[in-house]
Amino acid sequence: MRDRYFQNYLKYHTKKTTANLEKPPVQLDPLALRQIFEQAHPKGFFARFEAFSPRGKYGRWLLQKPVVLKVNDDLFAHAGLSPVLQGQSLEHLNQTLKASLNDYLSLWHQLVSVNRLPPASVFRKRAESLLPASEDEVAQLKQLTDSLVFSYQSPTWYRGAIYCHPYYETESISNLLVQFQANRIFVGHTVTESRRVETRLGSRVFAMDTGMLSQVYGGKGNIVKIQNGQVEVFDSDGQSYRAAEAAHQSIDYPSQFSREELTAILEKAEISKIEQLNTGITRPFRVTFDVPEVKVRALFKKIDTDPRMEVHNSSDPVQQFADRYHFDIAAYRLSELLGFRLVPISVERRIDNAQGVVQYWVEGSYSEYTAEQKGWPYDGYCSYEAQQNLMRIFDLLISNKDRNSTNILIEQEQGQLVWIDHSRAFSSKWRLAKNIDKSNINITKEVRRALKTLNKENLRSVMQGLLNSNQIRAILRRRDRILDLDPE
Repeated sequence: MRDRYFQNYLKYHTKKTTANLEKPPVQLDPLALRQIFEQAHPKGFFARFEAFSPRGKYGRWLLQKPVVLKVNDDLFAHAGLSPVLQGQSLEHLNQTLKASLNDYLSLWHQLVSVNRLPPASVFRKRAESLLPASEDEVAQLKQLTDSLVFSYQSPTWYRGAIYCHPYYETESISNLLVQFQANRIFVGHTVTESRRVETRLGSRVFAMDTGMLSQVYGGKGNIVKIQNGQVEVFDSDGQSYRAAEAAHQSIDYPSQFSREELTAILEKAEISKIEQLNTGITRPFRVTFDVPEVKVRALFKKIDTDPRMEVHNSSDPVQQFADRYHFDIAAYRLSELLGFRLVPISVERRIDNAQGVVQYWVEGSYSEYTAEQKGWPYDGYCSYEAQQNLMRIFDLLISNKDRNSTNILIEQEQGQLVWIDHSRAFSSKWRLAKNIDKSNINITKEVRRALKTLNKENLRSVMQGLLNSNQIRAILRRRDRILDLDPE
């Protein structure tokens, strides 16, 4: 079998050279090409390739199955349910996904069989590797490659139920479960932090991937038993347990530390490096902490145009434009109090005889401004519009009139929007800022519940030493006006 596939591989590269798509001599040497072939195709590659083909033992069996299965009131899918599925019946969804998958697999395997594509070609680059390539065939292959079944929004890929914020994802999954007349969904695809079965979004989602490939993920197999609507979980040792609701972590902090440990590092750890940054009006610094084996960095900002403002209740118009590091800490604490948790950990600390805010540096992130300049489309799992809606609510609450594309971070791994730079927020004015878009504000049940928890007592407790009573009263008055934007 390997020799047969190698002869096809040789014919493909002969076509490629004839088409003048690459420089000839060395790659056409059969011995050199055979070495490349062996490295690219491990033992068992072609037997597996054929077994999973549309006519193979496993491929034929799998293609008879639905992509999303419903049993009684429960749904089962490899990944999750994206908001883009709204308005479809379960039958139509399965038909559409299966049709795209069948069309793609049939075309791909047919092109491989006539030596116009190598079997190990990279999925997203197969249209570019096609030989000879007519415009129609390339367009057809690209169209199928970009179809829903292969996208991040597909039930085979979507991770929103795991990564996206419950304050908007709960509403989305609730609507989809009603649409499919189901109560909950069981998913895999994303390994749970605890390596146990976990529930999310108010037990509407059961996360089943417990990392059972132990040498890679360090977990073990688990199984659920559903009887009379009740779910019981068993691990591979036969021990029974109830799946617990997983805490949502909005920002991808280092997994080696708890939140408390990471906060302590920012507050007390030795600093090994300080760099002056050239971005921003406040000319902040980036500090690196002396922590073994893990990169932990933070932004240090010390600007304070109105010292001691937190102890005065003056409504002096000048103070409406105060620029203070204290407000970055206040934004972090308020984000935590509300359960948003989208402002990086921010603490007060003295560095080089200057008091300021030390804010965790979100590794693997870039600003929305950078994405715009480089033409990078957003390709995260979470709805960009839903994330912006949540950010607008927060900015209206704290009167943050300085939001722009340079202080919105996008996490590279999850595509989560992270909010930074709030040093010019927290006005004592009660009116909602005019320059923040108030149209189409969607206040979900979860956001409404969180906003209603705010009161003078809990705000005074978390804002001690950061805001004065006028600013705290203004938060509550603005909260009431925000709730009026989208009445129940």
